[in-house]
Amino acid sequence: MLTYNDVWSTFLDNYKVDTKDISQTEEAVYNDIKNAVILYNNRMRTNLICDNASETIANAKTDDERLLIAHYIRLVYLKNSKTLYETLYQPISPDVGIRNYRTQMSSLQTSIQDQEARIESYIFNMQEEFL
Repeated sequence: MLTYNDVWSTFLDNYKVDTKDISQTEEAVYNDIKNAVILYNNRMRTNLICDNASETIANAKTDDERLLIAHYIRLVYLKNSKTLYETLYQPISPDVGIRNYRTQMSSLQTSIQDQEARIESYIFNMQEEFL
């Protein structure tokens, strides 16, 4: 059985940002994990279930699952960062400098694409053992 602490620790090991940019409350961490499990279930066509009372993810057994769920949390954070940057700076980008805005947006988009490719690579590696 996979614990929330295992997933969150793996996420923190892989995300490496200022802690003020990530969820601070227990409830917010639970929501981040639950959202990542939903994304994982959708992509992998599985049925992992979050149990907040025991802080575990039922039916999750492998380190591959832990790693993928943690990386889905990271992907969501990257996408949210891009959305935040778009909504905050796009209206004032002519004042700030359009070049800087476009560079930042391009960088965020590249990070998102890299994260998506990393997830797909982990999924491929995970499935390779079944071939």
